[in-house]
Amino acid sequence: MATGPYGLTYVWACSLFDGVQTDPCRDANDEELVLPGTAVITLPAGTLSETVGAAYQFTVTVSKAGRSPASRTVPVTVVLELLPLVEVSTAQGIFEADGSRTINAGDKLLLTSTCDITPNVRQWRFSPSIDLSTEWMGQSTAELMKGEGGHTLVPGTLYTVTHSCTADGVEGTSSLEVYVNQPPTGGSCSICQWESASECTSNLNAPFPIISSFRTTCTGWSDPDGTD
Repeated sequence: MATGPYGLTYVWACSLFDGVQTDPCRDANDEELVLPGTAVITLPAGTLSETVGAAYQFTVTVSKAGRSPASRTVPVTVVLELLPLVEVSTAQGIFEADGSRTINAGDKLLLTSTCDITPNVRQWRFSPSIDLSTEWMGQSTAELMKGEGGHTLVPGTLYTVTHSCTADGVEGTSSLEVYVNQPPTGGSCSICQWESASECTSNLNAPFPIISSFRTTCTGWSDPDGTD
């Protein structure tokens, strides 16, 4: 039995009265529920079946050496609610093996969401948070779009984009990770007018024909992300 802060130990128990007798709680796989000896316990969604008629009774007993233990019981009712099924996608950027997308900060970005029911409220949000009121359109619709250019997306940042659909007070969400590529740094570029196979002049102030050829040379650049 683990001892928590201040020398306290916690023992949790769960029971359910079926109208005839009281039995230990069982999970959705019909196995007896095992609870950790911590101050706070968290049960993943779907662990317990929907309650019918009677609530689950969760009891915690707290004890400390030299003190009498104390117990408290709280009822927990589990209801079945159908959550909106939401999906977020985009056709922009590079599709990565982990399902995320990589884009450049100045790229156009169109995010699309689908809900399997008609929602009362739609909402987009980014983490880390960004200002959607300036460069973005469709904050409360199925499509959120940013045109080319702009400064709201920071290079080198991994954003989690979440869309929520709420119908009759029940919310469903879906998220997509978008990484903003860092631009290459450290190099330089030069341009010259290509006059012959062996001659290229950098005097771009000199007169040249309406149709001409130019050569651009870039050296010393480094891309920290290795992405164009």
